[in-house]
Amino acid sequence: MDLILLVVLYTVYYLVFPVTLISIVWWVWNKRNTMIGTAAFGSNKKDSSPSKDDLGEIKKLEVFFIVFLLLFIPVMNITSSNLSDISMERDRFYFGAMGQSVIYNPVNERIAPTMDVDSVLEQMEESYEEWYLDDIKAEVDFEDLSRIPGRLAAYHITKRDTEWSHIVLNYHYISPLPITRVIGFRIFEDEGFASLEVDRTIVYPLDPAGSDPF
Repeated sequence: MDLILLVVLYTVYYLVFPVTLISIVWWVWNKRNTMIGTAAFGSNKKDSSPSKDDLGEIKKLEVFFIVFLLLFIPVMNITSSNLSDISMERDRFYFGAMGQSVIYNPVNERIAPTMDVDSVLEQMEESYEEWYLDDIKAEVDFEDLSRIPGRLAAYHITKRDTEWSHIVLNYHYISPLPITRVIGFRIFEDEGFASLEVDRTIVYPLDPAGSDPF
């Protein structure tokens, strides 16, 4: 089921969004040029311009494009966030001489994406897992991070191939194009601390699966 959902989301992310956007831009531009050309057709005046009706029609087309874009922005942001979330819970473990592999879920605990950053931090503090919140706060300025609206998700994961545990924070900005800041910590359980190892930004059209930096 996750695989089907991934295919659908990637189709929206890499096909539906760019094709629809380019098609609408082309349609509006072509319609605008057609109207201007029709208004000037048969006229000997070099400064011929579209009629008021034509200008009104062009305005309507431009408004339609802006409204569509405003509606599509949240769709693309949610699509990117969901792709990131599903990818975090799907990892491939290789074993055997023949390169056999298995898909497994490396997430020990997940704090779902939410715009309430404080609630994420509270859940991390109250969790049965050790989130090393002091180490995280020493490296991440959450007040500065949340100045631009977005959704924060936190993952406590363990990789089968290395047996290392990690903490990954994904902040999905609400923006015209999907942008995700990925912050990853490696946990040193014996020493009792978490060390910052990854701090990068994924911008469309980069793959949201990169939200798992380990």
